[in-house]
Amino acid sequence: RVLLDSPTTNYFHFHCKPEKSNIMSFSNDDDDDDDDDRRLFYAHYYLDLSPTILRIKNNDAAVTNLYLHRRHFSERAWRHLGDIIGLNTHLEVLIIVFNGPLTSELLHGLQNNKSIERLKIGRIGLQVAEKMLSLAPFLTNNPRLRSTTLQSCGLGASSVDILLAALSNRSEDTLETLNLDGNDFSDVDLDVIVQVLSRSRSLTKLSLGKCCIGLKGCTSLSALLRNQASNLTMLYLYGNSIDDKCAEVLARSLAKNTKLNTLSLAGNRGITTRGWTSILDLVCNSVSVTSINESNHTLNCLNMQQRKDLLVKALGDNDANILYASLNMNCNDDKMVVVRRKMIWSHARRTLNLGESNIETAAMPLILGLIGNETDETGVPLAQYHDPPLPMTRLDTIRIDSLYCILRSRPDLCEKACGSLTYCSV
Repeated sequence: RVLLDSPTTNYFHFHCKPEKSNIMSFSNDDDDDDDDDRRLFYAHYYLDLSPTILRIKNNDAAVTNLYLHRRHFSERAWRHLGDIIGLNTHLEVLIIVFNGPLTSELLHGLQNNKSIERLKIGRIGLQVAEKMLSLAPFLTNNPRLRSTTLQSCGLGASSVDILLAALSNRSEDTLETLNLDGNDFSDVDLDVIVQVLSRSRSLTKLSLGKCCIGLKGCTSLSALLRNQASNLTMLYLYGNSIDDKCAEVLARSLAKNTKLNTLSLAGNRGITTRGWTSILDLVCNSVSVTSINESNHTLNCLNMQQRKDLLVKALGDNDANILYASLNMNCNDDKMVVVRRKMIWSHARRTLNLGESNIETAAMPLILGLIGNETDETGVPLAQYHDPPLPMTRLDTIRIDSLYCILRSRPDLCEKACGSLTYCSV
């Protein structure tokens, strides 16, 4: 009756209603204590969890994941399950997702567990201080905890304070992921959250989607993004109240950031032309060769892949294409290649004239060759950054125009190659 998702994950999902005769189908070799537990955890209207829980109780090394997604136990059963999980040394993932309150008895037993690496609690009210206080010792004392998700749990200012105190008191800096999606933080001081998280060197993913974050929250988060000691690589802010001013604050905070590769801004309808332009200037500021070189060459994802229409509406087709192309190019580990490609794109779209830059004349033949002949690893000309790709006839026109623009600004290149300026002018 217990269905395994796969032989590698050992997840237990419970989907079907058991037959009542299942209660009597266990071996007579089991002791009376196990019989009592079978009856305690047997669910008359849901899949019988007792075999799984008994394996966890007996510290079965093969059971490493437990997923509970309906509330169907008595208070006594939840308390005993907490005690069982607290004593288990092999459980690595615990996911509890259902609508309704979660008993404090389960959380109280959970605080003794030292093996769980990933905890997810979703759609369960934790706004009551008593319940967060019951969970806090687990968050503080578990030395292996790497991921914590408290999603849509009604967290408010007081429960967040308890959460942050628990995290700041951890002796082991192992937490890599913190997901607080779906909690209303409009009255929560994000400065305090940032202060606590800034001390972590292991945190790489922070998710605050649908948390009612606006300008004040983005200003607080900008301090975390400016912190050179932070190792945050993913920040999810989808579905918030982020507008153009917020986008500009975030863009400025990422100017020197070389670690964050994902900034999820999907679902923030308040961002318009002004805000998206600040993000474009962040990753490809084509004012000069220097500004391109100093652009952000790490950020590569905004989670807007499915809503390119919004970016085209805000920026126009050309700027939207260069934004997507720059983000994709930032995935390349060779940042010299990234800078060179952005320079060629900026020149090709006439926002920059490389011929009028401070690039030495000796380097210009290489640039001319890159524009005129070179292709990337897929055979696409380097001047191509459009999606869908431009027809080759149109692209050839852009390449010839780009070459002419440089030669017109640097006639000495023709003089050295041909021996006279007359040939160049002809």
